Amino acid sequence: MLLVLEDAHWFDSASWALAEAVVRGVPDVLVLLVMRPVSQAEKAPELVRLNVTDDALMMRLDPLAPDETRALVCQKLGVRQVSDQVARLVRD
Repeated sequence: MLLVLEDAHWFDSASWALAEAVVRGVPDVLVLLVMRPVSQAEKAPELVRLNVTDDALMMRLDPLAPDETRALVCQKLGVRQVSDQVARLVRD
């Protein structure tokens, strides 16, 4: 089972406590926390505790390059090309 928790940077203390309880208490569940990068000072204590467990893996995804953004937009829209203006809007 996979549990995806998006926008974790907006979690309050109760949400973090629930996420930590699920990770520690529900067997055979993979929890994926998705969030924007946060500074060390912004990290919730629960996130710090979860991040140091043996099973934790943290991945940082860099922004797409302009040509990658254009290709993704074309794929999603089902078109062969988009204008520079559209590609810039999506990228920015």
